[in-house]
Amino acid sequence: SGTDGASMVLLATAQASNSAVIDFTTITSTYDNYRAVCKAIVPTTNSAYLQMLMSVDGGSTYKSGATDYQYANTVLAAAAPDGITSTGDTRILLVGASGISSNASVGGFSGSVDFYNLNSTTASKLTTVTASYQNSGPFVESVNGGGVTNSVALQGAVNGIRFMMNVGTIASGVLYFFGLRKS
Repeated sequence: SGTDGASMVLLATAQASNSAVIDFTTITSTYDNYRAVCKAIVPTTNSAYLQMLMSVDGGSTYKSGATDYQYANTVLAAAAPDGITSTGDTRILLVGASGISSNASVGGFSGSVDFYNLNSTTASKLTTVTASYQNSGPFVESVNGGGVTNSVALQGAVNGIRFMMNVGTIASGVLYFFGLRKS
């Protein structure tokens, strides 16, 4: 998985409460890779998409140009499988085309996002997502996917990660941000 043999060190925790964004700027060259663990992330708006952006200036600005990112997510769903992809977008989506239910009683979005090459000043930054949630059906969906930065768009080491919904806010949930240190 790219994290084999690594020890996880908790760097930050964020509790969402109608949060427009959740930023992590604890990225340094101390760690080779990083992991965000999402626990019961619930949007205020039904069928919203959880998405993320990256920063190369410590979180002062986040890259969101029309072709800054690419992603491909495959979704196994109780109703019908789906997927969502883009070869050029303003963000990396972490869900399928149906989005996440705003009903907190169905559990929210829970899973992990791994980050690779964040310290590189030349290579594209890679992400993988593995998570489950219920859409507004309410049907369970399990997403496996990945994203990448277009290398021209994010030249420089990434030192900020932003999580947000495409509409509304993050009503509730917890995000944990870990550094993965080689053993």
